[in-house]
Amino acid sequence: MGLLFITAAPATADDPCGPSWRGQLGTVYAHWNTWDVAHYPTPIAPDSWNSNPELTTSPYADADGAGWKGYKLGRYEVVGLTADNQLGFYMPNFDENEHKEVWIQVTYNNGTTGEHPEFTVNTGEEVRMTDPSLKYSKVWADGWITDAWSFELWPNPEWEVIGLNFSSYGGGGGNTWVDQVVIDTWCTTNNVPEPTTISLLGLGVLSLIRRKRRA
Repeated sequence: MGLLFITAAPATADDPCGPSWRGQLGTVYAHWNTWDVAHYPTPIAPDSWNSNPELTTSPYADADGAGWKGYKLGRYEVVGLTADNQLGFYMPNFDENEHKEVWIQVTYNNGTTGEHPEFTVNTGEEVRMTDPSLKYSKVWADGWITDAWSFELWPNPEWEVIGLNFSSYGGGGGNTWVDQVVIDTWCTTNNVPEPTTISLLGLGVLSLIRRKRRA
């Protein structure tokens, strides 16, 4: 298997606010900007991604029921989502980690609905997930929007499929149009307390938490 080793992923046109930890050990960067749904159900490979040898497979997008347009609302190579379908992104993880952070950037156009993207996460096992938090939002001159969202998972699963959808129609023609998706993930080895634990513990107790190391 050929793997690309780089210290940081390249910046993209609609990627103004990537996470500060991008390119560090244990991180994965995946960028989709070309939606070749003509080959559905073949997985849509990211236009660019970086990893290290511990990953077992590359991320993919599953454009289930989505419509593709070569040009729409001033942008090329976009994919349309109705309220009944979504894009699914499979992200493999590093083993033996207690915690994972996910950062998702979506560039989209849903007209005047003002609706943000929604996310579902399927891990195949029981995990806890924080509510997605909006980190950044920008309206571009052509009316498209870039949002950046972040959430965390405890414990870190073997993999997850992140579903991107919009619950209502918009953007004209019954679709919300998606131009670009950038996903960064960071599987940490630090013993980060669960969100519910953080809310209950004071700073004095938190200072006593230490990672348990294997003998």
